[in-house]
Amino acid sequence: MTIRTWHQAALLAGALLTVLAALSAASGCGPREDRTAEEIFPRLCARCHGEDGKGAPQQVRLYPKANLAVSELRGIPGRLAMYRRIAEGYGPMPGYAHKLSQAEIEGLVDYCLKLQTPTPAR
Repeated sequence: MTIRTWHQAALLAGALLTVLAALSAASGCGPREDRTAEEIFPRLCARCHGEDGKGAPQQVRLYPKANLAVSELRGIPGRLAMYRRIAEGYGPMPGYAHKLSQAEIEGLVDYCLKLQTPTPAR
């Protein structure tokens, strides 16, 4: 191979890599930013747990633990159990470790724990 051929091959490879990177970013295959719990909860959780975390009525009748507002998972030990339930699933609830990053699951744990916090009386 001559120097000119090497140069042409290098230019072609560089152009190809640029095109692939652009296609990857445009199709969403590249790295993505973590979504907030406020974005995730309505899409993945509210169907069973309700928009307010108190559980969709038909779900609470079958599975009372769908009501996050009265969940026994409180505090530090509960935090780990809640993380595992979101990641691995529990009972009829599917796991989401394959769909959510660790940071997104942590955000959901924080969000769910806030749902349990009683609102101060006015």
